[in-house]
Amino acid sequence: MEHKEQYKEQYVGKHEDVYKDVEELKGKYYNIDKRTEVTYTKIDALRIEMNEKFNSLEKRFMMMWVLQTVTFLAILGLYLKGIIF
Repeated sequence: MEHKEQYKEQYVGKHEDVYKDVEELKGKYYNIDKRTEVTYTKIDALRIEMNEKFNSLEKRFMMMWVLQTVTFLAILGLYLKGIIF
């Protein structure tokens, strides 16, 4: 009988240790998962901001090109009419 009780105490003790280890690992995994999620969120926000900046620059370059073209055509028109040069 005494042997069975001793074995039972050892068996229960081992399971409690395993349970504590599993709970500790769950907590660590949750923290890692949470940090990974935050990192992905920051990367996505950075990607969106970079896309907005590039789109803004593209619009500015397009507007500058259009302005230069219109200016060139206006000067060409004035030149052909003989008003300037």
